[in-house]
Amino acid sequence: MQELQIPNGYFQLWNMYLIQQGIDFHHLDVLNPYKVNLEHVLRLPIDTQSPFSFFHTILQLTQTELDCPQLTMEMAKLIRPEHFGVLGYMATRSNSVAEALQYVMRFSRLVIDGAEVTPMHMQQQGNEIWLTWPFHHEKYAMLNEMTMASMVHLAKQIFPDQLQFLKIQMAHSAQMALYHYQKFYGCEVSFNQACYAYVMSADSLSLKSGFADPSLTQLLLKQAEVAIALKPRYE
Repeated sequence: MQELQIPNGYFQLWNMYLIQQGIDFHHLDVLNPYKVNLEHVLRLPIDTQSPFSFFHTILQLTQTELDCPQLTMEMAKLIRPEHFGVLGYMATRSNSVAEALQYVMRFSRLVIDGAEVTPMHMQQQGNEIWLTWPFHHEKYAMLNEMTMASMVHLAKQIFPDQLQFLKIQMAHSAQMALYHYQKFYGCEVSFNQACYAYVMSADSLSLKSGFADPSLTQLLLKQAEVAIALKPRYE
């Protein structure tokens, strides 16, 4: 089974955070066994992918070394469209929340890919929109936290002062003090749930983006379709 692949943009975010803190990762002795590989990944195109297990190791060591349990959230605050590759640009240039979500569900493998990955599912429950995906294993808790925080922060950049999340649902247990989650998301966050979920009002789907660019989006769509067609098929 192919190992889960994550965007190299996540490694770039990690390095951006360290630089912001005035830290050169070459000076962190705890990373000595991994520095050659880190240099290699950081030289790769930002929209390519690398093994999740390597990223997980680096994040755990950094988190411990800096005594920063909320590291994933601090990194997510630096997120930009390019960290999600072509999908990030498509979401940013989409006309509405509904259009952006359609691209996210269709092309999520361009960000995180592997046999265990299940695309996000969207359904309406009364006046609420639920975006859900299943729990696979506790070892992916950090990845889910990183991705969820990054998506929320990027979404709020695209739709500032408009998009509000009603609640965030985590299938794993809390990885840090609860106030970190509440401060970052600004809404109810629950843990050990049956699945992961973003919950927003149904009215949110019609919110418009001030960055919409239909012509560019069509070009990006063709690029994404070619990239997804080259992905391996999983049985």
